[in-house]
Amino acid sequence: MVGFSLMHGGGAVLILFPPMLFVWLTIYIVVTLLALAKKRRVTKIGLIAVCTSAVLLFILWLPYGFWQRMFAGRLASGPHAAEFLSHAAAAGDIVTVKALLEHGISVDTRNRSGQSGLHAAAVQGQTAIIDYLISKGASVNAVDRMGDSPLEVSVSEKHTEAAELLERHGGKRIRGSEAQRSKAIEEIVREGIERTEPRPFAQPRAAADRPKAVGR
Repeated sequence: MVGFSLMHGGGAVLILFPPMLFVWLTIYIVVTLLALAKKRRVTKIGLIAVCTSAVLLFILWLPYGFWQRMFAGRLASGPHAAEFLSHAAAAGDIVTVKALLEHGISVDTRNRSGQSGLHAAAVQGQTAIIDYLISKGASVNAVDRMGDSPLEVSVSEKHTEAAELLERHGGKRIRGSEAQRSKAIEEIVREGIERTEPRPFAQPRAAADRPKAVGR
């Protein structure tokens, strides 16, 4: 949905900018090489533009996990630390997971859905992450807001190897009741709507309500 919204809105420019820059840079380099082959002069402005574009393109194409690892300390102390841990665990990014834990995130911290990093890894069958989190003391039978344990979500997603790993470490299939699941879904959807609703701007106070300057 995010990609669809960007492509059909003003954000399409953001998505198309890196490939467009790459095409322009490639063409410019080819033209420059042809000019040099014909012993033509290349301007300094052109060389600066090529170097700047190359650096910018390199930065834009750095993987998302690179920035997470670089700013792990700040992310670990921020309000969305659990979300970053879950994302890294689900993606199998063990370097970022280690970095976040080393900077103080609890191994059992929960995201908005009540899932721990172990839940996120189990959903995607990330066995290396599962093994690492368990070695760091992650609760194998913790349940999310729907009442499901990591083993339950792993089995539901048909990740056999991950399920066997969890079972070897004492994991149990715990599934929440239908009432619990329905309540959790309603709460998660409502919370999501509340987060995306625009907040009204503070109204300016009337002149009579404003504090008077001292000495007047």
